Amino acid sequence: MAELVSPLVSIQASQPGSQSPQPEEKGREEDLAAARIQAGFRGYQSRKQAKAMKEQEEQEQPPSAPPTDDGPKTDGEATQPKEEEEVDIDLNDPEVASAAAKIQVPILKFQTFPH
Repeated sequence: MAELVSPLVSIQASQPGSQSPQPEEKGREEDLAAARIQAGFRGYQSRKQAKAMKEQEEQEQPPSAPPTDDGPKTDGEATQPKEEEEVDIDLNDPEVASAAAKIQVPILKFQTFPH
């Protein structure tokens, strides 16, 4: 005898994504989920280990004393703060405008199309 299939089942079967995943797809999804969980846990362990190593290094090293100004100065050491170099750029120069545009293009592209 012919099986009777309700119209609802045939409509659901014709809809994309309405069927349950095939066994191979389901297994693949489970494998990917397991890999993500394992990667997250390994990352957690690595961060925890790095933090412990950093704390151990800080405990082993005695705090360094701040430098004192009591010692004699050599000729190579600057006694006064360095003066900032003044840069005179003509902002109306077409080459400067071209260079600025070349610098700005990647930034504007990133803002428009973020990764």
